[in-house]
Amino acid sequence: MKKDSKVLIRFILLMALAMAAGGIMGYASASHRQTVSGMLTVMMDMLITAAPAGIAVSGLLTVLSFTDYGKGKTLTEKALAGGEESDYDAAEKQLEKSLEKGNYSLILSYTALGMLVSGFAGKYTATDMPMVLVALAVFFMLMLVNTFIQSALVKQVKRLNPEKQGNALDPKFHQDWLDSCDEAQRALIGKAAYAAYRATQKAILATMLVAMAVSFEYPLGPLPVVLLGAIWLVQTAAYMKTSHSEDFK
Repeated sequence: MKKDSKVLIRFILLMALAMAAGGIMGYASASHRQTVSGMLTVMMDMLITAAPAGIAVSGLLTVLSFTDYGKGKTLTEKALAGGEESDYDAAEKQLEKSLEKGNYSLILSYTALGMLVSGFAGKYTATDMPMVLVALAVFFMLMLVNTFIQSALVKQVKRLNPEKQGNALDPKFHQDWLDSCDEAQRALIGKAAYAAYRATQKAILATMLVAMAVSFEYPLGPLPVVLLGAIWLVQTAAYMKTSHSEDFK
């Protein structure tokens, strides 16, 4: 009972602090409306300008992912040629590094392209089009290369673990792969998925609050908040549906 009371008091204090912080920020924003609005405009322009750099960093990550894949493939050959258990572990870790960089590359390239397109929306000129077309070409090239690398990674992991099933290019890949995992691997996937679920919920809420705060000074419109709410709803519905279906199996 004492513990519950402490938790309740801490929750109330956090809510009070959050409300106070919001009030202070709102007052400061209203008192310096022109300054805040100008700063937000400069920030938006900087994000648009940084979009090509984001695509370039995405390309660098793709190169690093391919390099890690090559190292992982070499270690895989060594393990399969009669290596010890440590060789298998080293190969899998190297392949995981490649997958991680490839995933970051895809996320960054999508984000950078979105920044570029939204920044120029309705403002395209003849001088802007070459840059946009180059960005689109690089984006699609990165998508293809990363897809190829991920498919090749899956093949190497399947060589190390013959029981694994699935083709990375198959829409049913994730289910096939999960079905071929043992109980320990499924437990690890579940733990990672729950951690991602909680982190995503916190990120969505924080981003939604930022979007609402910025909207007071910069005309974002309702769409960003609506999209975040839709993502939050889909995530929660998928989690609840899966948990209920697993409970009654």
